[in-house]
Amino acid sequence: MDYNWGNQGINNLAGEIRALQPYQMLLDEHGNPINNYFGYNKVENDRLLGLGYLDHGVNLLTDNDLANNKSTGFGIRSIFGMDWKLMKGLRLTNDLVYERLNGRQRNLYNQDSYFTRSLVNRFTAYDDAAKGYVKHIPYGDILDLNYTNAKRMASRNQLNYENTFAERHYLNVIAGADISKRITDNGSQRMLGFNDELYSSQDIDAKKLALGVKDWEDRTQRYVAADYNKLAYLENREYSFYSSLAYTYDHRYTFTGSYRNDYSNLFGADPK
Repeated sequence: MDYNWGNQGINNLAGEIRALQPYQMLLDEHGNPINNYFGYNKVENDRLLGLGYLDHGVNLLTDNDLANNKSTGFGIRSIFGMDWKLMKGLRLTNDLVYERLNGRQRNLYNQDSYFTRSLVNRFTAYDDAAKGYVKHIPYGDILDLNYTNAKRMASRNQLNYENTFAERHYLNVIAGADISKRITDNGSQRMLGFNDELYSSQDIDAKKLALGVKDWEDRTQRYVAADYNKLAYLENREYSFYSSLAYTYDHRYTFTGSYRNDYSNLFGADPK
């Protein structure tokens, strides 16, 4: 059995800091954060601020302090087995496996994080009706939830027969069946303009965003809400029959044969 949980900051923070240019500073001489403008210049950023856009600057240390990411995981694997001696040379074995895995990830992006500001800016566009720039993604925290559950059960029942007759005839026969079932379900959800105290979010015009809006560089930006809110369920069922035979005469001549038939809901109606 395994259980884990934890709070995380920015993924690979050390690597992100090492990727900075030598002249890029994170703090000034007084210890105050310094924003960097990757892909922008400060003059263009100030112009966009005047139009109603958010600051494009990013500071890795500030973002790491704002990060609120939590994960939990649980896993268990149990194996049971029995071995029965039915008669001379004949044994029956039973094996059962049970596995279960659960994982959950909760990422809350603060409204002042670069992730949130960048997303809001991408979908801020001029609106003729409003005669001004409109934020089509609400400015507020963003909550991303992801979960995965998996469960597997499998069993094997097998007969084993092994014997020697008249010192010249050796016989080994195996026959058995495998049965297994695996269920996996996972899902994700994104809530925009999220209030963690009230556990509420704000609505968006999903159709308009899916069709696309023009950003400040006149590029079409599309946001498909369904990509961040989805569920998936998968169930696999399998069973197999198998057998093998080995016969040896006088320790010199051996004859073998085997048979196996597999069935699965993934194959359709025909066995494989």
